[in-house]
Amino acid sequence: MGHVAISALCLLFLAAFLQGACAAGPSKSQMKQALRMVRNICQPKTGASTAAIDGIMKGRFPDDDRLKEYCNCILGLMKLMKNNKFDADGGLANIEKLPESLKGPLKEGVTKCRKADAGTTEARESAYAVVKCMYNAIPDQFIFP
Repeated sequence: MGHVAISALCLLFLAAFLQGACAAGPSKSQMKQALRMVRNICQPKTGASTAAIDGIMKGRFPDDDRLKEYCNCILGLMKLMKNNKFDADGGLANIEKLPESLKGPLKEGVTKCRKADAGTTEARESAYAVVKCMYNAIPDQFIFP
């Protein structure tokens, strides 16, 4: 199966999972499991190390081009990048599809990080700046595959 088909299936599964979860919505743990599927697409594509990727959840953001490409891949699959820049409006629209328990913190993070990629010209730099900003804006609710 081609990479595009796998990406599409992964995104469809993720969307169905998030929309079809119990009435209270998916837990943080369930979301991490679903997002792991996205990792399985972007990690091999970018060559980012597992240690570097896992470090993001601990607030470690080294100057690593592969990790930056990984962040760009993730945000791209989640349709959060447009013309090599963070699409905050698209992100806010997607948040509306999530359970109520997740909306508040994520809206806060996207709002705070709306301009996190100002001054960047490369997609990977933009994506990395946004991921770093989101971690700093909402560290207790931050989830990244």
